[in-house]
Amino acid sequence: MNKDIYKKTMTRLIYAWLILFSLLIFGIVNISNLSTYLNEADKLRKEELGLVEFTYKTELVGHNLTNSVRLFTVVFDPEMLTSYWNELQKIRMADSYIVYLKNLHGSKDELQYILTAKKIADGIRENEIKSIKLILTAYEINPKIIPPEIEDYELSLTEKSLSPTEKIKLAQQLLKTKAYVEDKERIFFLFKKTRDAIVKRSQEQNQQMAKKIDFSMLYLKYTLYLALILVIIIVWIRALAIRKFLH
Repeated sequence: MNKDIYKKTMTRLIYAWLILFSLLIFGIVNISNLSTYLNEADKLRKEELGLVEFTYKTELVGHNLTNSVRLFTVVFDPEMLTSYWNELQKIRMADSYIVYLKNLHGSKDELQYILTAKKIADGIRENEIKSIKLILTAYEINPKIIPPEIEDYELSLTEKSLSPTEKIKLAQQLLKTKAYVEDKERIFFLFKKTRDAIVKRSQEQNQQMAKKIDFSMLYLKYTLYLALILVIIIVWIRALAIRKFLH
């Protein structure tokens, strides 16, 4: 083998090794990106499930609140009051989910639905607490054994002057008014709208992530093919060089 042929062979080998090295770097970066996309897709699925689960749980808690307070005004069962108070604390966890939704950069619709539902819920809470206070005063229950929020609630002078029977009747009527029933239905409707908006946004994000994953997989496949071809070329150049050297 003369000197010129040797130089050309070595130059080709160097170029081939450099390209192979570049492909390997590209492949490593691509694998890293693919791992990131897969983790993000998994995170999106968990966030969607968490938020959708929250809307269902909140609906259930809302039903439990209504059932507990209505039963309390009818049968005056202290356990129903305890149940109502426990469920009320759960429903107030919605505040933390509103912050959570903001941190997720949720759509304006999602936030608006949740905020509107919370505003309506806060409004009907006053009716429920008033009903409880009417029952407690009708039965002359010691205020020290009830939650401070109910204890501190002030009935109007007209409501205070009612007889025990009238207070019980008013407490039950407050939870059956058309406005109260419609507000409850609207809250559940808004939670359904929130859930639909979350699912729609998540589907769009998942579709975008799926495209990124598909492209990464495609790039990785072609990178491996090119690397394999280069390895074959390097082996062929080496074999050719050895053959010429032997002759």
